[in-house]
Amino acid sequence: MLRQNGVKYDEIKATMRVPKSTVARYETMLKNGGKPRSTPGPRPVLSTALEDDIYSRVVAMQMAGFPVGRTEICAKAHLVCEVLNIRCVTGGWYQRFLGRYPDLTIRVAQVVSRARNGLTKDAMITLFGTLQKLVIELKLDATRIFNMDESPFLSRTKSKTVVALRGSHNVWTTEPPSSVHISYVACVSATGLLVPPLFILPGARVTEDIALAANVSDCRVTCSEKGLINCEIFFEWLVMFHEAVPPSVARPLVLTFGGYRSHLSSKIVNRTETLGIKLVCLPANSTHLVQPLDVAVFAPLKKAIRRHVHTSTLTGGASSMSKAEVIRVACNSWRDGMQSVNCVRGFAGTGIYPPSLPRMYKRIELFSSGGVKKERPLMKPWDTSWVQRQQVRQDVLLLPAPMVSKTKVKKRKTVDVSERLLTAAMINQELQASAQQKPAKAKKAVKKRRTTV
Repeated sequence: MLRQNGVKYDEIKATMRVPKSTVARYETMLKNGGKPRSTPGPRPVLSTALEDDIYSRVVAMQMAGFPVGRTEICAKAHLVCEVLNIRCVTGGWYQRFLGRYPDLTIRVAQVVSRARNGLTKDAMITLFGTLQKLVIELKLDATRIFNMDESPFLSRTKSKTVVALRGSHNVWTTEPPSSVHISYVACVSATGLLVPPLFILPGARVTEDIALAANVSDCRVTCSEKGLINCEIFFEWLVMFHEAVPPSVARPLVLTFGGYRSHLSSKIVNRTETLGIKLVCLPANSTHLVQPLDVAVFAPLKKAIRRHVHTSTLTGGASSMSKAEVIRVACNSWRDGMQSVNCVRGFAGTGIYPPSLPRMYKRIELFSSGGVKKERPLMKPWDTSWVQRQQVRQDVLLLPAPMVSKTKVKKRKTVDVSERLLTAAMINQELQASAQQKPAKAKKAVKKRRTTV
């Protein structure tokens, strides 16, 4: 372009820092109808078409709920090279591959079970209809609708990203584990009212240290066999919940929660009718979608817990945390991590209050198609028609299988264990003994048939 405008070689060399021979070579190539290369350096091992197929597979796997990482992408590239009998790609190919497809980036995948990802819109329609009916019939406002959930004190993470010295062989971190499983029950309203927490400890007795550590106003402590909520604890918690809501708030109250088995019984239903509480069970496997506590409240609380645990480790140096220390950390984290504004946003964002079916649908779309935004155009269109062609070849254009002579299936040889601890020699010995006994029995049976005839 510069040469076509009459710019001299010396001016191009001075401004672009490109040798005259390079400019002349490119000028000659363009005159002869050639096309300049887009990037310098050697050509990629895999062609653009093959890399497009790998890119398409990465996108398709994400949309199917099975996102791939560096290991699987490189493994597929190696298999392609082996099939084509060309030199294999190196570790640098992966970084250059990501550079050629700027749509792809490295993310931390959230683990979601198939059951959680299988929620349908019909369940959301039922939930929306239930909430809308209660709002109309009871003339509900934001002060009368609540959400409760149970969560463990600290979920252990396998690893985390840190800054370390380059060349370190192994980088590890210390996290003092709790000797027991402790959980807490949280409940919030659509206006941001925080019901005092209930801490559930395993066992049957509590100490004075635990009572001193529970320093959140009006919080409660109880025990169960496994440190989890059960029907009896939920039955008593309903009374605690009723007393925690100010009398100025009109009744009945609406309580949304996950439909666990420990939350439902005839005794609990009768108690809620007496206390003026309407129970609304959220759809199964939907807490990550429409549970305000899970969506907007628990994450800041968990961060506060980890921050306090880290501080306690640095200052105390203890290898484990006692029940009292866990309660103390949980109470301090409760004051720091539970924010009323997050509660309000959680109810609005999930479509619980005000009831909003479009917001519920939007929550489902976040987890559908692997999180790929349908309205966002990709830098490069992905195409999986090669998968359809392969399916047509296998299912439609299928040739008849070659004739294979049937062979008699041998009966498996087994040994009766009879609650013994057998070695390999003992098993082989018994198998050989049983093999020698069976032909003898067959001969005796033949002799008996001959004598009867």
